[in-house]
Amino acid sequence: MHPVAGHFAPKTRFSCTSGRSFLIPSCRMDVLYVSDPCEHTNEPEDVGLFRGVFKGFHNSETKKLLVARGLQYEESEVCPFCKARVWSMGRSGMIPRSASTRLAAYDDNVEYLICLNGHLYGRCALLHLSDSDACENG
Repeated sequence: MHPVAGHFAPKTRFSCTSGRSFLIPSCRMDVLYVSDPCEHTNEPEDVGLFRGVFKGFHNSETKKLLVARGLQYEESEVCPFCKARVWSMGRSGMIPRSASTRLAAYDDNVEYLICLNGHLYGRCALLHLSDSDACENG
């Protein structure tokens, strides 16, 4: 196994259980697989990048709700996986608090986008966790 530069694992694992944390209660019957965030050092806060994919997005409650709300696509963004147009879940008001809890991120600093084909990608500002070395020496 050869890790990707700047990453600790050569593969990403996706979790359906984690995916529920990214859906508002009325959409939790949808099946969404989401990866754990990939952590990147940044100033002033570390950034977590994550991705996911819906199973059966075309018939999902999430898509129905985005369409029913008349949410416009993002003007300057396209899906990095398939180049389709994307919706901002932040602008839609459809990011539940459980997403920031799952990511260990600040509540007001989580954003993810979903494309017409059901790909999800996002970023968050990660909470600062205690340094394990400092705990052992303290």
